[in-house]
Amino acid sequence: MNHYAEDIVLVSPVAEKLLGYPKVEGTEAVREYFMKGLRAYPDLRFAVVDILCGNQSIVLLYVNQDGVQCGEFMEFDARGKISRMYAHYSR
Repeated sequence: MNHYAEDIVLVSPVAEKLLGYPKVEGTEAVREYFMKGLRAYPDLRFAVVDILCGNQSIVLLYVNQDGVQCGEFMEFDARGKISRMYAHYSR
């Protein structure tokens, strides 16, 4: 959790599925979401396909344990911490 800003905002369809709402705010809430996700998906794994670099942001492309293609946009704050994260999944 050290690489996330305290005011992290994470938006994900999986968060909406697990929590009932898509936006998770703050490190404690993100930690709780991640823990719930690990319980819901005990075989969770990622195969990184590519990392796209931008100005103060990256897009991480990967395939998850179900063979679903995923992309996560992550924006960094001035301290280099992830301040915004948006998850995307192929259908």
